[in-house]
Amino acid sequence: MNKRNHLSRFFTVRTTIILLSILVLSILSAASLVSAGPEKAESPALVRIEINGRSDIEKLAAAGLSIYAQLYTPQGKLYLLASVDALQAHELRRAGYSLRVLDPDSRDASYYLLYGLPTELSQVENYISLLDVEGRQAVARLAPEDVPNVSEAGIMYTPLVLHPLVVPRAETAPSLPASITPNPLVQNMVDQVDSDKLFYFVGGLSGEWSVLVNDSPYLISTRYTYATVPIKRATRYTYEFFQSIGLPTGYDTYWLGELEKRSVIAEQAGITQPERIFLLIAHLDSTSQAPYDLAPGADDNASSSSGLMAIAEILSQYNFGCTLRYVLFTGEEQGFYGSRDYAANVHSVGDNIEAVLNLDMLGYNTPGTSPTIELHTRPDNQNDLSIANLLAESIAAYEINLNPLILQDGKSFSDHSSFWEYGYPAIMAIEDWSDHTPHYHKSSDQLETLNMLYYTEFVKAAIATFAHMGCLLQAELSGTIVDATSGNPLHGAAVQATLDDGSRWSTNTLADGTYHLTLVPGNYQVWAGAPFYLSQTSAEIAIANDQSVSQDFLLQSNPDAFAVYLPVLASEAR
Repeated sequence: MNKRNHLSRFFTVRTTIILLSILVLSILSAASLVSAGPEKAESPALVRIEINGRSDIEKLAAAGLSIYAQLYTPQGKLYLLASVDALQAHELRRAGYSLRVLDPDSRDASYYLLYGLPTELSQVENYISLLDVEGRQAVARLAPEDVPNVSEAGIMYTPLVLHPLVVPRAETAPSLPASITPNPLVQNMVDQVDSDKLFYFVGGLSGEWSVLVNDSPYLISTRYTYATVPIKRATRYTYEFFQSIGLPTGYDTYWLGELEKRSVIAEQAGITQPERIFLLIAHLDSTSQAPYDLAPGADDNASSSSGLMAIAEILSQYNFGCTLRYVLFTGEEQGFYGSRDYAANVHSVGDNIEAVLNLDMLGYNTPGTSPTIELHTRPDNQNDLSIANLLAESIAAYEINLNPLILQDGKSFSDHSSFWEYGYPAIMAIEDWSDHTPHYHKSSDQLETLNMLYYTEFVKAAIATFAHMGCLLQAELSGTIVDATSGNPLHGAAVQATLDDGSRWSTNTLADGTYHLTLVPGNYQVWAGAPFYLSQTSAEIAIANDQSVSQDFLLQSNPDAFAVYLPVLASEAR
């Protein structure tokens, strides 16, 4: 074999070996990629998805998208924080959605929504990574040791919990008054809001003194949702309170991991339009640096829970056409577990909830500064705005010493956001965050830190608003009862108005012989009587809502009664 043929064969064999090696390496590499492919696809990312309203929500919900939150830009555009894998991200982009990856690997991540002043957010950015910032709002991935630092900086934070995207109900406008003329009956409700009563309620909920639970004294040192016994006692205490003022009361149970938890619900059924429901809500739970042992949460959020209790106690004395529902949620500090479960329940059964007023942190204001309160709505949502405007109108109508600041920013930092996701009009009323409590999420959030004057005014604004929301019934009956012979007024005479369905309202005359009853609209017979006098019953009287009717009585003395009582009087004289 000549030299040329030998070299040719050598290079042919060498080339073949090289090609075979490349082929084997390619096969091994491909196999490696295939085996790594599913693992890579199963590593979800935190992404921001820009959407265009309800139609996109319907499509993405049908596709089974899981989200952390629905949020708004400062310009009012809705977007989602979602968890998607590589395949889902590819399909979303193919469908025309704009995605921005905030965290490429969200496994075992704890995400938080932060709310603070720009200076506060820039301060925490020195030691934590902010994944996304929109004005006063930011998204962050936090380790457990980072959370106290965020709280120390005065930044409101909310854990973001992954949950299915849901299609909201077709939102309808609540039937609320566009403006308010001061109503003497509502003014009477406002005047009943008492600082001492609020002080007592907050002190009991925040562990300043013991309260009675199941007829035994108990000190509520914490209302942390994960703390099994204390939160159970706190919910039982409020449950028993609502029962004591005559309201039907129950629990809404839900699961927090493997723990069964509960929120407290009380209802004042509407008399003429019970299917129309208005919600007054607050979160009962608290947290701190040592939440299992000491989380008094006087401002956050015993202030709102106590305000709600005081409001329910006052409004339960009056008649409303629509249904008023009072709800104290737990699980708020862990990511709105209680309210999200409840909103899902009422959505599934089709409850006609027209509006939700959420109270959260009502008690702190630096003395000498403007008594400002913040009212948060969704951007460009007229239904939310009508609730906020009603609250602002109530402040003006009843000359309450507060400055309402309506913020159409869609801030999702409390239980109202659970109702937004299901399409219910809702607002959050909260203290001025530019002057919020320095004791936020600390064991020092105690009763002594509250500004009771500011707090009382805040509760007055809430009760006036809720009273005007709830279809107040105020048919009024009044008159004078006098002696038919002398014309002298009869003090202490009994008056009883009986509705045609058998319901009764009773009162007694004052020293000048006058009486006054607030009734529901309807047809009544009115009875009047007094000792030593013959009683009288009126003909049927029709009283419409917002109508005042007068019914006087001239009572004749009863000689037979005198004959019976004279020996008794003589005996008492001896």
